[in-house]
Amino acid sequence: MYNVVADPDKNRLYVALHDLWEEDIQAVKTAFRLELRKLYPGFTVLTDLTAFTPLPRKISGKIAGIQKLLVQSGMGMAVRVAPSAITRMQFDRHARGAGYQAVSVETWAVGERILDAWERKKRDALALPGVFFGTGDTPAVLRHSAN
Repeated sequence: MYNVVADPDKNRLYVALHDLWEEDIQAVKTAFRLELRKLYPGFTVLTDLTAFTPLPRKISGKIAGIQKLLVQSGMGMAVRVAPSAITRMQFDRHARGAGYQAVSVETWAVGERILDAWERKKRDALALPGVFFGTGDTPAVLRHSAN
């Protein structure tokens, strides 16, 4: 079971993954693609894995395809609610190859606060001359040399 919903006002993707079967993976990927159309680069992702059952190795590698899709679509920051160490390890293993990074937290509320703070910081930085955000990066200051 899964739920993927975009919130265009927050430029955030909300994801809940529960028991997934091999036949679900393509539908999940399609749901991601459809919802990502509603967001713009720099979007954030909050994933709820509290009820997630670790996948068999045969299909767990397909997670990387979804993580890669998020990265290629311009994901800014990701937080996942993953109280299970096994689930965190499974997602981390596939994330490395996809270039995907996520902060793991214990509760949905903490995840929301982290992403909201990141968004505020990004907006504040964009208001300053010479400061920019790259996809998935923290703010970087451009150094201007006098010619």
